[in-house]
Amino acid sequence: MDTSAHRVSLRVLLGVLATAFTLASAPARGTSTAHDISDSWWNPAESGWGVQFVQQHETVFATLYVYRPDKSRDFYVAVLGPTSPFAWTGTVYRTTGPWFGGPFNPAEVAETAVGSMTFTLKSFYYAELAYVIDGVPVTKTIERMSFANDQMGGNYFGAATATTLSGPCASTGPVPVVVQFVHTGGASFTGQVATPASTCTMNGTYSQRGRYGDVFGSYTCTNGETGNVSLTDIAVGSAAVTFHYRFNGTGPGYSCEYEGDFGGARG
Repeated sequence: MDTSAHRVSLRVLLGVLATAFTLASAPARGTSTAHDISDSWWNPAESGWGVQFVQQHETVFATLYVYRPDKSRDFYVAVLGPTSPFAWTGTVYRTTGPWFGGPFNPAEVAETAVGSMTFTLKSFYYAELAYVIDGVPVTKTIERMSFANDQMGGNYFGAATATTLSGPCASTGPVPVVVQFVHTGGASFTGQVATPASTCTMNGTYSQRGRYGDVFGSYTCTNGETGNVSLTDIAVGSAAVTFHYRFNGTGPGYSCEYEGDFGGARG
């Protein structure tokens, strides 16, 4: 590894960390990894420590806040690269630098490699964090931290794909779809999805999971199809929304289960 180049890149990452967290509000696409893991992660049974990830393309910058044996705070950073579509690993560093209340001289920033870190997704919302610092191994089960619900209400104009999982319904490529959501941040959620084939009305319960949301409920369509629906990996921004969906229902003389992805601009 080119340590001089890595030192420069790590200092740059440290300097722009706050900005990177803001820019990471939209999910990353076009990577060979399965999902964007940018979020605050924790174990809710162990409130008080946690880890934050910012992913750009396939590279992840991690900040870990924990405690020393004397219970004073401790802070580490890591730069992780993908080892599979669901796992990242890299070196953990302890950093020192100038006092925040005085002049900041970047030349006084120093990083010391103290161990390793591996993050493995178990599902979109849950993961395993394994790290070794100063020879001490730790393995934790963590999940995306939620502290405020998004508000998804609005009209979105875009396209969706559909892949049939069971039944006679045909898979389709991208087709134009108009989505209307009624949601003001609470658990109550209603929505309408209009496709060239039919219009479906959904009613369900919204939950926040870190930067993303999900909805589980039921639906009824104008072509007579009814059943259960889930919207997951929902990422909503000021101008757009993306989500994964799954419908499992019955219509006149048929039963089908199908899933796909939607992306659309706010109208």
